[in-house]
Amino acid sequence: MSCAPLLANSPIAAARTRLRYTRIRTCVLGPFRYPRMPFAFEVGRLFGIRIRVHALFLAMVALFWLTQSSGEGAIGRLTLLAYLGLLFVFVLIHELGHAVMARRFGVQVIDITLWPLGGMARLSRVPETPHIELLIAAAGPVVNIVLTGLLLAVAALGNVLASTEILDPGRWFAMTDLGVGSVLAFSIGVNLIMGTFNLLPAFPLDGGRVLRALLGARLDFVAATVWAVRLGRVVAILVLVAATATDLLGITELPLLGFFLVAVFVHVAGAQEELQVRIRAEREKEAETLTTPRPAAPPRFSREEYQKLVDRLPGEEP
Repeated sequence: MSCAPLLANSPIAAARTRLRYTRIRTCVLGPFRYPRMPFAFEVGRLFGIRIRVHALFLAMVALFWLTQSSGEGAIGRLTLLAYLGLLFVFVLIHELGHAVMARRFGVQVIDITLWPLGGMARLSRVPETPHIELLIAAAGPVVNIVLTGLLLAVAALGNVLASTEILDPGRWFAMTDLGVGSVLAFSIGVNLIMGTFNLLPAFPLDGGRVLRALLGARLDFVAATVWAVRLGRVVAILVLVAATATDLLGITELPLLGFFLVAVFVHVAGAQEELQVRIRAEREKEAETLTTPRPAAPPRFSREEYQKLVDRLPGEEP
């Protein structure tokens, strides 16, 4: 009798199957990572992570420099440049929060790209374990909220908490001088907005990834992504409508162009990642098909053994 059925169920055969699956999966799929953003230029490294700046980010800085410089002459332009540099630092700190948390779970960070809508930390692989994705996604906003608390404490200790620049949101982005009150107001406003806005459940923003992680506790990765993308589009549209309504009613002045660009980004980037997740799921099925062990061949019998078995069938005389 053949020993193929025994070998097929042995630990050695199982280990060989896993190894073969891993090789084919790596060959067919490769690591699941986000594509590199084009037109981004490396400006340095921090903790071994490449820091890139997108060409549109530089164009935005030039636009502010030319059209919205505060004060007069070189002093006003340098003041604006200092505030833009401070914004650059806070966005970078936000992304480093994601990077540090990702490294704790063995996920390497390829690079951090700064562009007009913020920053993006590109990971070596997308974590599909819900609690890991939740912690990595929430790390950035948590860093900004902690910074907001620390800056408020500094303002309170420095007796500038009651100044109009800090209490009035309309003064957060005045950027007229480099006084202590103005810089603190700007820093508090930037970190508070970054921390709260990124927690909106609009995938692929941080809040949307938190939502996918929560859905992933009950759904598979593909279904969780689909629902996160759909809900993210609804949230983005509602936020855009609310911002437009408050601006038209004269309640407050909001950068409607920025909200519109964020809504477009949520729609386009969410659809792109959903497509990537679906394609990967299909390729994983193909890889599993390629590595599924074939059924063991039936035992072989000699002509004499076969005749004996036939002779012993029920209803037949031995």
